[in-house]
Amino acid sequence: MELKSAEGGAAGGLGVALGPAVGGPLTEVLGWRSVFWINLPVGAAALLVALRVLPRPPTAPVRWDPAGQVLAITGLGSLVYGLVQGPVDGWDAPAVVATLTVAIAALSAFAAVETQVSLPLLSPAHFRAPAARATAVACFSSSMGLFGATFFLSLYLQDILGWSPAGAGAVFLSASAFIALTAPFAARLTVRRGIRAPLVLGLALNTVVLSGLSFYGRDAAYPSYAWLLPALGVGTGLLFVPTVITLIEHAPADRAGTASAVVDTLREVGGVLGVAALGSILTVRMRVALHDRATDAGLPPDAADHLVRTVVTDGPAHGFAGNHTGAGALRVTAWAEDSFIDGLRLALRCGAVVLACTLVVVLVLLRRAPAKSA
Repeated sequence: MELKSAEGGAAGGLGVALGPAVGGPLTEVLGWRSVFWINLPVGAAALLVALRVLPRPPTAPVRWDPAGQVLAITGLGSLVYGLVQGPVDGWDAPAVVATLTVAIAALSAFAAVETQVSLPLLSPAHFRAPAARATAVACFSSSMGLFGATFFLSLYLQDILGWSPAGAGAVFLSASAFIALTAPFAARLTVRRGIRAPLVLGLALNTVVLSGLSFYGRDAAYPSYAWLLPALGVGTGLLFVPTVITLIEHAPADRAGTASAVVDTLREVGGVLGVAALGSILTVRMRVALHDRATDAGLPPDAADHLVRTVVTDGPAHGFAGNHTGAGALRVTAWAEDSFIDGLRLALRCGAVVLACTLVVVLVLLRRAPAKSA
């Protein structure tokens, strides 16, 4: 049971690095919309395979949790919208304030509702054991840091270092390969020794990786940062495999499917919020840095404001197009790229801080958890 459940953790971790590797060529050949359409045939194929090879689970009474579903969708959707639009429209914009307020109210109501219904969408019982709480925290928080960092690193490779979408995706293949290579080892380590070792190693390694990636700039050469990508793969493999094993292990037999869904939910929601939160940090820092560079160079405040808005809307590689020519265009390009790098560095370091704090929380939660014997 535990070894089989490890496959789900490996697949989830593999998706972090395979997303850019597959999405890059699709974007280059078929356009950005193809990364959404590709899910339809992949999902249909997975469904057909699952119907043929998966055992039929025992029947169990099913009750819907409509209140929990509505509150979760409302809360998470509002939170993501507010985090994404805050740096663009301003944190005091009425729409941003309203959506963040709705998010707080809806998620608070969700937490209250889930303690009252007989079959909740997210049962508190899944997190009673310290090991289950530690893995849930690690799954959610590590996804925030890793998904967000991977998303913006792909933009850095294309817009700053000049990689094509397919080339930027290929850069992450080394991470994908090492996730696949690490997953069986992480599964055996978790089954034999418990979750402390793989979680601690994975969180520590990925904290170092995100910190290391934050030191590169506009002239970074592939050999200088290539070693960090296999390290990212090893850390991700160590992180995601134990979460599936542990949460399923601590769930009743008739709720194993729900426990697996909890892992997926924590990972995906953490990833979405990570992209939104780190994107907000990157955007705020980029706006300030670009405005300062433009005004320090003598650009009038109105022109600097217009430049900032354009770059934030169109990206550092395109935001200046049509507004400057010759040496002026090169200078503005340098401003935009350097400002994006300033924002990316801060976002990566914030992601590293999230992982470091998660490591501390995991150590505290597992300080009395017994290790498994071989």
